[in-house]
Amino acid sequence: LFVLGIIPAACRQQQRSTRGQPARRASNDNVAIAKYRVAMLPPEFLQAKRSIGNQAVEAFRLGRGTLSHWLRLCTFVNVGLAIEEQGIVRGLKEPLMEAHFALQAMSARMEKTGIWVPGALRAIELEAIRALVDWHLAQLSKLSNSEYDAAYRLAVGHVTSEGGEVVDIKTLEEA
Repeated sequence: LFVLGIIPAACRQQQRSTRGQPARRASNDNVAIAKYRVAMLPPEFLQAKRSIGNQAVEAFRLGRGTLSHWLRLCTFVNVGLAIEEQGIVRGLKEPLMEAHFALQAMSARMEKTGIWVPGALRAIELEAIRALVDWHLAQLSKLSNSEYDAAYRLAVGHVTSEGGEVVDIKTLEEA
């Protein structure tokens, strides 16, 4: 899974008081934290997600999809299913599962020998991952920062509890 979210400096937790000293006043920071949590996801975040998704779909369409592209789309599925489970945005489980099954089939073909070898997609797989990007962006456009953070944590929990691996894509791409 991959996160693009960054908590603004104003929203970081204040230091606790040390022995014998009064605690710092945090009322202004508490307001900033509350505003951050209830604010809708910023347009820049949504645009970055759209760009990531479209780049991955285009790479697969051209037969050049990498493991990193595949992992980014898996993140869309996992977080999307977590959003669905939380009940924030409902009614997208079926298309998300279609994308999940398409990604599984793609991985089975492209990683047959243990090494990722890009290949052609079936039309149904291409359509499923195109729809995934659109549906996931529709979900994200309805979420606050705190709802997204909770969905992301839930997705990580599901992946690890099912024996999956949470991968830092930035580290993978630097290797």
